[in-house]
Amino acid sequence: RESNLRFDLSKGVTTEFWVNFNSSWTNTSGDIPGNQVLFDLHNGALSSSVGYGRLLIFATGSKNEAGADPIRVHLASGSNVWDVGFGGSTFTTSSLKDTWNHIALSFVSSSTQLEAKFYLNGNLHETETNTTIAALGEVTGSLKARIGSGVTAPSGSTLGSISSLETNGHSPFYGSMDEFRYWKTA
Repeated sequence: RESNLRFDLSKGVTTEFWVNFNSSWTNTSGDIPGNQVLFDLHNGALSSSVGYGRLLIFATGSKNEAGADPIRVHLASGSNVWDVGFGGSTFTTSSLKDTWNHIALSFVSSSTQLEAKFYLNGNLHETETNTTIAALGEVTGSLKARIGSGVTAPSGSTLGSISSLETNGHSPFYGSMDEFRYWKTA
């Protein structure tokens, strides 16, 4: 029987959920404080090992980028790691507060590229591609997932804000989430 958390980007993976960030949890600048984990799927392997695998989705209120790209993703399989942000300057941290938004993210790996798509309220908002680490293999091992907090802090990330994620259930999500779905296809 196949795992309900199978993480094989050659077949694709999609997550979707409704999210509403509570404005009472914003900082003095009115931004989402720090990083808030929305979903974390991890196989428990150390990031320095060839067996490392992870899909981490979080929101950030990082001021160093003026609230741009508030949805961040850390994809990893072995030594291949891709950190990518979504939203650009048109969908910022302030867009997330006190309103329901439907977010969907799909990821698929081919022999030539890794592709990630970000959908906002049913519309394709952004597509990102990476041709340097095109083929991400299936992540195996004891996959564990959490919705609304991290399994453990990631390392080896090139996306600055990800290094400040706390460990073991910290970097919690402050707000409401509904109808979370994880699909084993793109």
